[in-house]
Amino acid sequence: MNSRKILSFSKKPSSLANYARIILTRRPGKVYESPLPRLLGRMENITPDPDNLIRYREVCGLKNDGKLPVLYPHVLASPLYMHLLSRKEFPIPLIGSLHLRNHIIRHRPIDDNEPLTLEVMTGEKRIVKQGIEFDFIILLKSDGERLWESITTWLKKGNYGTMYSPSPHSEIIKPIYDGKEHAESYIPENIGKRFARITGDYNPIHISRLAAPLFGLKRDVAHAMWVCADTIRQLPRHEKDSPLRIDLAFKGPLFLDSRYLIKLKVQHNRLRFDTYCGDNPRPCIQGQIENLKAKTTLCRNIFFPES
Repeated sequence: MNSRKILSFSKKPSSLANYARIILTRRPGKVYESPLPRLLGRMENITPDPDNLIRYREVCGLKNDGKLPVLYPHVLASPLYMHLLSRKEFPIPLIGSLHLRNHIIRHRPIDDNEPLTLEVMTGEKRIVKQGIEFDFIILLKSDGERLWESITTWLKKGNYGTMYSPSPHSEIIKPIYDGKEHAESYIPENIGKRFARITGDYNPIHISRLAAPLFGLKRDVAHAMWVCADTIRQLPRHEKDSPLRIDLAFKGPLFLDSRYLIKLKVQHNRLRFDTYCGDNPRPCIQGQIENLKAKTTLCRNIFFPES
């Protein structure tokens, strides 16, 4: 097994520096030929910033129950994974890449002030029909206990040959044709800027109505992870303390200053939901939340070194 390059951080990397590298750095070689570098970023003994957590709850409409919101670890990890993906040795340009899927297991609720070790690492790359998929992996631990883990998949569109590889997890979320209308919600016009200040994600498609058309969009769009947090808030309560698995697939944009509809189907211990934006007949986000009865992991074959 090849060793990973471990990058230790005493404070979170600068979002400004991350974006400067994304825009200015030339990538080595041909994107389809270059393997992903084996990088791991680590921060130890961290706790969420209380003010940032308050703002996250406010912008997502969440109550303070003393436990981290289930999607909040992505906010904690964002500066680290953006640092890894913006480094010169990472071969895939992030500009124009699309956020495809998230697969999450929360093993148990995490206290707001619990000291944590955060690890983010590059995962696999594969050629698919639409382009190149690549993964990064997030792990939160406390005293060696695995608390929360995630595999996030991105896509760089393009034609990179015909030797396609299977896409793990892509078929986990099955279509639903008999979902019931559950709730209708509104995406505020300023939510892109508000969420960007919390996450550090200043992608212009989320914060500028003028810039979004340069990326093929009719106007600025909501951060998918905000829509997911807002959607999960409106779903029936899941078992509070049990392990949870959340799978999310991003299929289309949800525009700011628009309404979106949540359709829901309850399947035993699983909630399966779709979100629809405006008059778009196709779901923009497909997701499911499942209570897990047995201990499991997404990253069984992933090596996280201990030092």
